[in-house]
Amino acid sequence: MTQPHEGVRSVLTQFGLEIGDVKWWKTVQHQGMPWIQVTEHEKCDVLFLWRDPDGNESCSDIATVLMDVNSVTDHHSPTPTYMSRFAGTDVWYWQAKLPSNWRGSYQFIPLTSVDMPQWNDVEDLRSQQRRWWMSIIPFAVPDSLNVWRGHVGHWGTRLSALHMPDAPRQSAWYARDTGSENEPAGLTTLTWDSLILNNRRQVWVYATGSNDLTAEEKAQRPLVLLLDGRFWAENMPIFSALDYETQQGHIPPAVYVLIDEINGQHRSVELPCNTEFWQAVLTELMPWLKEDFSFTDRAEKTVVAGQSFGGLAAMYAGYNWPDRFGCVL
Repeated sequence: MTQPHEGVRSVLTQFGLEIGDVKWWKTVQHQGMPWIQVTEHEKCDVLFLWRDPDGNESCSDIATVLMDVNSVTDHHSPTPTYMSRFAGTDVWYWQAKLPSNWRGSYQFIPLTSVDMPQWNDVEDLRSQQRRWWMSIIPFAVPDSLNVWRGHVGHWGTRLSALHMPDAPRQSAWYARDTGSENEPAGLTTLTWDSLILNNRRQVWVYATGSNDLTAEEKAQRPLVLLLDGRFWAENMPIFSALDYETQQGHIPPAVYVLIDEINGQHRSVELPCNTEFWQAVLTELMPWLKEDFSFTDRAEKTVVAGQSFGGLAAMYAGYNWPDRFGCVL
């Protein structure tokens, strides 16, 4: 339990109300969080607030609240970044200085004293840290004061979005961010039974552009394979963004194939440089899709896109089968 420095206190008290009382929280809710103040040298002071549902320290078992900010929180540090409680209230706060062009996501992880890390000297510290992070991720919560629509991360928790005032425009995602996107009309969900891989998974196929394309035009459409497909189909649906960019003329009409990773275990086997996986994609999935969907066979118009293990898999595909996968993202 700490008292905030004067800069934070001035923000918390500017409503002219008692910090943490009902009217104060209503004003904060109306204002929306995080609180962003542009400073100097292309930096912003950003204040995060979290309300303890059990009240102040005399009522609540919450010992601390961990701040998990994408690309800011050091997951390898033995002393992670924690919020501070405003003594005698249900208010937890944390302030950071971020670049004015930054964009990312974050979540809060409330912890009791039982959940705090206990490092030992017997085991490798990195292994202990990873196991601890995995154990506390289920406690993560989004920012209920955030006005933007968040998304579900790879670990199944909901993340809140944070956009700094000078962040590059992301007009394509505006409909998603505000919850105003339409249902993807051109989406087809298939089940792929692979004989080579001896497993079953979902595959989402999405065609963008006008329905009035000729057969020849459809046959020339680029093909884009999106790895970790379930993330882009369900956790952070990409369809409205693709439609927007296509309608604006920034990208051509194309066929997008989102390949489900099934689960973490399959993902860790199939995506890191696995020849068998790509043989299945080449000899089973793509010929099967060609029976009902028209797209190009030209390597220079075929994209494989992925991140993390998916990025490694995309690079592996382009390196080993450049005659089919000519573009890697």
